[in-house]
Amino acid sequence: NKVTVRNRDSEAQERIAIDEIKDYLEEYYK
Repeated sequence: NKVTVRNRDSEAQERIAIDEIKDYLEEYYK
């Protein structure tokens, strides 16, 4: 199960596994 995350700055889209989202968001928003 994956979700697509769109980067607002670059308009790049990344597909991320749900269990990786927490790590991704912590990295993104720190």
